[in-house]
Amino acid sequence: MNGENIELVTSGRDPHLRRRRAGVTLIDGLIATFVMVLLLLGLTSLLMASRVNAKLATENNAAYNAARQVIENVRLHRGVPLAEKDYTEKDVRDLGAVPQIDSLVDPDIAMNVSPWKDPGATTARKKIKLVKVTVSWQALGGTNARKTRTFVSLVTPNGVVQ
Repeated sequence: MNGENIELVTSGRDPHLRRRRAGVTLIDGLIATFVMVLLLLGLTSLLMASRVNAKLATENNAAYNAARQVIENVRLHRGVPLAEKDYTEKDVRDLGAVPQIDSLVDPDIAMNVSPWKDPGATTARKKIKLVKVTVSWQALGGTNARKTRTFVSLVTPNGVVQ
């Protein structure tokens, strides 16, 4: 009779032993589910941040390209004297088309032309102008954040200084 008892326990027919195994399996499943949920939440937030950063990069790129286009438009007017003043959006668009600006939400573009003095020179070079192009827009497709970028170039009557 002693031998039969031992055989019953070792063969896995003990009902208490089976319940303990089922409980461990349930806890393992809950832990695995919890870990997967945390990983999915982390991945979702990473993807959302990536999308926002891609949108910001696209907007900054459009602003940069619009400013470069304005400077190229100024460069095309070789030999035409640049008045030292602030240019409004209408004045800037009169210099030439700036199609890149239209990809921004509520864009504004302005330009300032001022004389440039070479820090290493003893006298000012009156023909060289400092051109500042400022582009501003509603960031992230119309949120309340207003972004502004300023780009600078030196221009002579013969075009942009290299």
